[in-house]
Amino acid sequence: QTKVEQMKHQLQTYKEEKAQMKKAQSPPSSFRKEEEVSQHQLHQNLLQSEIDDARAKIKDKMTTIISLKSTCNHLRKSMQAVQSGHKRSIDALRVQINTLTERNQMLDFKVRG
Repeated sequence: QTKVEQMKHQLQTYKEEKAQMKKAQSPPSSFRKEEEVSQHQLHQNLLQSEIDDARAKIKDKMTTIISLKSTCNHLRKSMQAVQSGHKRSIDALRVQINTLTERNQMLDFKVRG
């Protein structure tokens, strides 16, 4: 059981016990006020526990988001490096093509001339 479930169960048990005590006897006014304060405190504790659980979940989600951002940045840098490498390869191939084209034209000129 989670802390919230335990506190809900505790509050429910308390409400049931209170209802049985009311049936058995009508307690004095001061006792009823103490019971209301106690029940209010249990409810406050339950709400605080739910808030704490929500905060923990938010913290986990933020950690996940930060991790995903880091992974995205790493992938972006890797992709840029790959693209840069491809560009260098393409540029080198263009130089080779130009060189071969020039040689071909020179050979063609020698053959014709």
